[in-house]
Amino acid sequence: MRDYEFGNHLAALRQECGYSQYQLANLLHVSDKAVSKWETGVAKPRMKTCQKLADVLGIDVSDLFSTSGLTSSTGGSKMNKGLLWKKAENKLYEVYGDEPDLSIINRFRMEKNAFRDTDTIVIFAALACLRDFTEQHHTVINLRGSVNASFTAWLIGASAFNPLPAHSYCPACHKIHFFPDVADGWDLQPSICDCGHIMVRDGHNIPFEVYQSKKALFSGVECNISPAIIHDAWKIILEYVQPDYSCTRYLIKQGEETGFPGEFSKLFLHPRKDDPIYCSIDEVPEVSHSAMLRAIKNPNVPSIRNH
Repeated sequence: MRDYEFGNHLAALRQECGYSQYQLANLLHVSDKAVSKWETGVAKPRMKTCQKLADVLGIDVSDLFSTSGLTSSTGGSKMNKGLLWKKAENKLYEVYGDEPDLSIINRFRMEKNAFRDTDTIVIFAALACLRDFTEQHHTVINLRGSVNASFTAWLIGASAFNPLPAHSYCPACHKIHFFPDVADGWDLQPSICDCGHIMVRDGHNIPFEVYQSKKALFSGVECNISPAIIHDAWKIILEYVQPDYSCTRYLIKQGEETGFPGEFSKLFLHPRKDDPIYCSIDEVPEVSHSAMLRAIKNPNVPSIRNH
């Protein structure tokens, strides 16, 4: 039987330290597949490795197996939300320095307050793990909808797009300049900071109201992903979000209503209570784009379920 509680705890500790599975594996002199098995509950590290693991994570061995408090507000087995929020906050200070602009602090606090009683930060962490997985396989994940409007999603690694207004910042001294007349930070001209470092251009000017305009703060996430890794990606997501959420997979037919030259796959992550279609891992339906949208909108359509 898989030990999801230990795996989620280990993943939260790893992410709090800012390590990817690959980086942690290198520090322990094991394969990243071994770390993946630990975090998905397939296997546990040997006692000798546990001591090394605890040393790398900066904790006692006893803390490694102490998984108290790792439950979500809805009762499912989750990563520690407190650790995830701390990781997001650490990323903010890492990028923008010890004294970030007040507007950046306010944006982060506003989102944290909005997401406080939800599992959104856990969903973002799951999507961040999926992004890491796709990058390791030299492919990409395209998130659809409003996730890219969240500054928290960018800090935690779920989104590749920083939604703050257009700005440039120095990675060394953390000086920052906002450009209210520029629509997108990637359109800024290259510049050099007074300290001699190249300024990073960022900010896509996406207000948080785009996310809040949804019917609920989290009604579902849709993403496009390569068919070659759809099964593994689906399993990764479910390891983090069960039992409170479902993840539906679709294989979109080549060229049909999509504008893409080849076929691609979709993952639709949604709260279990909505549960429109929940496919078994051995059967991924091949559907048209319009049929997929109809299925999502109509929860009473015939479906293949795996409870």
